[in-house]
This record gives sequence, C-alpha cells and structure tokens, in this order.
Amino acid sequence: MREGCAVVKKGIVILSFLILLVIGTVVTIHSSYFEVKSVKILGIHQLNAVDIVNVVGNLEGQNIFLIPGRELVDNLLNLTRVKGVKIERNLPDTLIIQVNERSTLGLFKDNNNRWVEVSADGKILKVYGDETLPQLPHINGLIINSTNGQVDASEELSRFFNVLTLFFPLQSKITNISYDPQDIQIRFTTGTTLYFGQAINVQKRYEIFSAIWEDSNFNLEKIEYIDLRYEDNPVIRLFN
Repeated sequence: MREGCAVVKKGIVILSFLILLVIGTVVTIHSSYFEVKSVKILGIHQLNAVDIVNVVGNLEGQNIFLIPGRELVDNLLNLTRVKGVKIERNLPDTLIIQVNERSTLGLFKDNNNRWVEVSADGKILKVYGDETLPQLPHINGLIINSTNGQVDASEELSRFFNVLTLFFPLQSKITNISYDPQDIQIRFTTGTTLYFGQAINVQKRYEIFSAIWEDSNFNLEKIEYIDLRYEDNPVIRLFN
C-alpha cells in the first residue's frame, strides 16, 4: 500500500513539474522580455546591412527563441558572397548575425570577354557589363571558364590562386596582374613591377618580397621593379 502511495506521489511530482515547465515555456514565448529589440550584423564588407535584411526580413518584435536560426542560415548562404553564417542569441533581446564573406581575388575575363569577379574559393561573385568596375586587381592573360557559377579548376589555376591569396592584404595597392605560366607580373599603384616568376615555391618568393616591402631602407615609390624569377638572387632596380 505504501509503495503504491509513493508511486502516486512520484507521479504527481513529475506531472506538476511538466505542467510548470509547459506554463514556463508558454510564458517565455509570449513574454515581451524576450522579444528581439536589436539585430546586430557583423562581418560584412562588400555586402551591406540592407542585403542581409532583405533575406532575413524584419526580426524585431519576434520572440528570440522562435527565430528559425537554421532557416536564416540556409537563406543567407544563397547569397553568392556569403561563405558562412553564425546566428547567436544574446539574451534577452539581441540577435547577432555573424557573416563570413568570400574574399575577392580580382577581376578576370571570361570566355565571353566580360570582366568577372572571382573569389578565393573559385566562385563567380559578379559578372560586369557596362557598369563601372570596382577597384580590384585586373588579371590579364588568363581566361576563366566556369560551370554553374564555379570556376573550372585546374592544377595550374590553383597554383596561381595561391599567389593571389598571398597578396590579398596588398590588394588595394595592386593595379593589375599579368599572367604567364613562366612569369607572373604584378604591378602596383606606385608604378613598381614585381616579376614573381612561376607559381612555384610561392611562399618563399612572397616572404622575400615581404622582407623588401617592409624594409625601411626601401621606398616602393622609388623602386622600378623587383625581380624574383631567380629567387635566391632577387634583383631590385630603382627609378632613375
């Protein structure tokens, strides 16, 4: 008899707990305390906040626990420039959308003679017509072929992309890059030309260039060219 009473009491306790849990959940869902009052969008550079809001809609006023995070992520990943997204809930009322944008390597010509913007992972970010081109390095001597917005990869192209990725921090100082499998040439806004050579031992060649770039004894505006084609014997020539 006592065992039966104990079982009944235990059942009542569990039931009471579940009822309180349901009531707590309902109260939380309908409480204005957990309504989204602020949406922070972080990590955007080429995109702007309007691009993101156009995809996710107006989230303010919605209960922060009912925001469909997975759905928002999937929708934002449909934007070509978006490589990754993380949704964070900063309780009680702030939603954080952390965007990881694709990095642009430069402007290439496609097989229709159009300038196309290409990312480091080979995505076609934008095809340009008559509009003004952005301030990005122009890549000459290489035609880009793509399938469904993805550049058709090759070993040769991958090596060249490695070179462009290394020089990404200096992108704003580069005007154009001439591609030849035997001699990649990078021209800077100062008028300096870097004869990089082939896309082999790229890390070592870049480190040699960086050492020259960061050397206080050299002013890039006074350098006509840097020749790394013979990497063990770099040549620096100054303007007359």
